[in-house]
Formats: sequence, C-alpha cells, structure tokens
Amino acid sequence: MSEQKIWSGKVPANIATGVDTGISVSTGDVLTIRATGCINYGAEAHKLGFPDGRVKEGMVFDSTKVLKARFADSGKSYDIGSSVINWPVPEKGTLQLYVADTPNGYSDNKGNFDAEVYK
Repeated sequence: MSEQKIWSGKVPANIATGVDTGISVSTGDVLTIRATGCINYGAEAHKLGFPDGRVKEGMVFDSTKVLKARFADSGKSYDIGSSVINWPVPEKGTLQLYVADTPNGYSDNKGNFDAEVYK
C-alpha cells in the first residue's frame, strides 16, 4: 500500500458526535478508511453492530452501514462501513467518524470500532 496512515483511533458507540479525527480535507482528496470491531446497541445481547451493518431482532442482519463519516462544514453523512478504498472526498471540512443510531439511542450503546485513515 503506497498510502500513509494519517490517523488511527476508536469510534465510540455511545457518543452521537463520534470522534473528530482532526484531518482537514478538500473536495477530491483521496482517503482510504478501514474499520473493525463489534458494538452493542442497547442492553440486549443480540443487538450487535458491525461497521457494515447490525443484527436486529430475530437475528436478522441489516446491511445498512453503521460506521459513517461527516465533515464539519456541512454535517451531511456518508457511508463508510468496514472500508472505503481510494475514496474521493465529496466535500471540504474536518473528517468526523461516528456510529449511526437514533438521536436518543446512544446512551445505552457500548463498545467502539477501531478505525484507520490513510492518504
């Protein structure tokens, strides 16, 4: 891989704002983002989340991406999942990574994803 790692850290499941990577980007910059891990959505043991989706009631897998990105300038969200490779950044701003949940759903979440950003 000719890309250089520019950030690594944890993306907490229980904080709606996620984590600010401190990485400032311009539209068209190219990033690769990779993530691993498993989180709990709520107190029920079967409510698991992975960067690429979550297990819902009845042990059904929903492939809606759980790990998301946004940029401080607009707040619009973008699907990341377990990876985006050579992703042309759609807007300028500071990269934030977060777990998707309902506005009031973060307080009972547990765990975090491990993420790395390359440029």
